[in-house]
Amino acid sequence: MSLISPGGPRPPATPPAVAERLRGWIRDALGLDGEVTVLVTQLACTEPGCPPVETVLAALPQAGRRSVTLPGPAADLTEVEVRRAFHLSGDLHAH
Repeated sequence: MSLISPGGPRPPATPPAVAERLRGWIRDALGLDGEVTVLVTQLACTEPGCPPVETVLAALPQAGRRSVTLPGPAADLTEVEVRRAFHLSGDLHAH
C-alpha cells in the first residue's frame, strides 16, 4: 500500500464515538475483554484503485495481533463488514 507522505494530505481524525463503536464491535466479534488494546486508524492511500481513505482495525491481544484494512472512512463501516472481515482472516488487507 502506498501512503501519502507525512507532509501530504491526511484523512480527518476518526470521531471518538465512531472509534469507540468500532472497538466494541471488534471486541464482541473476537470475544475480547476490555483489557485488550483495539486500534482504529484512518489512512490515506494513493495506490491505483485504492479508495482515498482506508480504515485499519487492529486487536492486540497477548496471543498475537489481528488486523484488517477496509476501504472507506471509519464512519461508513457497518458492524456486518467489521465482523465479516475479522472472521474471514486474522490478517486481511481488502480493497
